[in-house]
Amino acid sequence: MKNNIFTYSIIFILLFSCESENIHYHSFPDSSWNYQDDIKFHITTEDSTQVRISNISIRHNTSYKYQNIIFFLHHSFKENLISTDTIDILLAENDGRWIGGNIAESNLIEILYTYNKKSFYEEGEHYFKLELAMRENTSYQIDRLENIDGISISLIKEEDIILETPSNQLSLQEEYYIPKPKAKIKIKLPSEETSIYVDDIIRFSYSNSAVLEKDDNVYKIKYDSYNSDIVFSVKEIIDLDLDVYNFENKITVHEKQGADINVNIIEDSESEMYGVLCYLEGNKIATSSQFFITDSTNYFVSGGLEFNTSINSEIEVQNNIMKQEVLKFINLFKWSSIPR
Repeated sequence: MKNNIFTYSIIFILLFSCESENIHYHSFPDSSWNYQDDIKFHITTEDSTQVRISNISIRHNTSYKYQNIIFFLHHSFKENLISTDTIDILLAENDGRWIGGNIAESNLIEILYTYNKKSFYEEGEHYFKLELAMRENTSYQIDRLENIDGISISLIKEEDIILETPSNQLSLQEEYYIPKPKAKIKIKLPSEETSIYVDDIIRFSYSNSAVLEKDDNVYKIKYDSYNSDIVFSVKEIIDLDLDVYNFENKITVHEKQGADINVNIIEDSESEMYGVLCYLEGNKIATSSQFFITDSTNYFVSGGLEFNTSINSEIEVQNNIMKQEVLKFINLFKWSSIPR
């Protein structure tokens, strides 16, 4: 499945009804879009020799909270998925002015939006599904998008389109403008389905959303969706006190950089699991979780969570998700020689 994020200019389209093919409109009950509700359209085309452009019309009221709207557009034909595109439509200027035409009697803003995806559509029924794909900085998705009234989609012959530059001056525009937050693309949680890795020393599970790489005694569970990895090494114990000392020194380095440390003890004598899990809070570090696990006699496992950038408010959600993945990893970690 291919995802493309498109950047488009917004334009008004003047059309005669007979020139626009199969305009389909969806009205949202209570002016809200629940993230569980996918909007579905079926559009039938009759002439496969004409180039068509997909057109989307958005209607929202003046209480709409965000500067934009984001959704995934899934296109299928004959039950085969053709494409999945990420659509990010700008609805307001940075200063808060609405973009589009004001419908005075209902106090709605309507915007006709065409993205530059020209295509020869085969004759027959095309299936379009719209999936809400928005989030705020502190959440992985918006569960309910309020003050959105309707959305439509149509396939328009390229030769029938007349373009005009839109005006931002609306008949009911306020005398002053209130800037609106810009939503981001939602973050999908890691799959609950897991894969299991087993060798002569260790056994652990990891989400099917991740990919495992191994280089000698170093393991890397890669979560590309979050730009982060759980990285750890396995070694035979020669000097356990030295191994613990080196781990503590690594934590101290982060502490000197301003990180607050929360230490959690790992102790399960039945499974011969001993160690610590440290959560680190700070803005100048690239990790928020470090751990070591040992059976105290044979093996020492140490590692942690690594991001490809320093932890900041922009990746707060990803960080919280990955801290949970580290905890799941530790809870499911076992020595292969210990019966399950």
